[in-house]
Amino acid sequence: LSPLLLGSLTLLVSMTLLAIYIFRTNRQLKTSMADLQKAQANITEGQELYQSIVQASPDAIVTSDLQGTITHASPAAVLLLRCQNESQLLGRNIAEFHDPEEGPRALASLNAMLNGIYNGAQECQLICADSSVLDTEINAEIVRNAQGKANGLVFVVRDIRERKKTEDRFRHLAQHDP
Repeated sequence: LSPLLLGSLTLLVSMTLLAIYIFRTNRQLKTSMADLQKAQANITEGQELYQSIVQASPDAIVTSDLQGTITHASPAAVLLLRCQNESQLLGRNIAEFHDPEEGPRALASLNAMLNGIYNGAQECQLICADSSVLDTEINAEIVRNAQGKANGLVFVVRDIRERKKTEDRFRHLAQHDP
């Protein structure tokens, strides 16, 4: 074979191998892109579901970082704490809304939770933005990142004023019933 023909054949084989490599790589990229788009759609769907749950919940939902700085408040939280909008809550510390006498108990409960001890729902008096006091029941949970490390807190707060009134009425009836 002549050197020109051998060179041409070598070039043809090299170009064919390069074309096969590019074709396979392109197919793998398309598959990866499809998987990535599917994962992104699942994330978006999950975020929309979360937002729908938070928006629809009659209970107040507040998220904070581990230092207690509020990062999100549901519409129910804005109403419950007697604020005009969410921005009045963002950046404030959750401790600002606790009755000062209950602060140490709330802090102890949070520390226990961070150490793996869950105490269940806690009754707590909150001080609203208008300085009124509100009887509530608070469930708290740790928010974890993908590695399982704590990176925030979520609080679900329920107004229990009516329940307290009913309990007081039953207690009164039990003690004063002829």
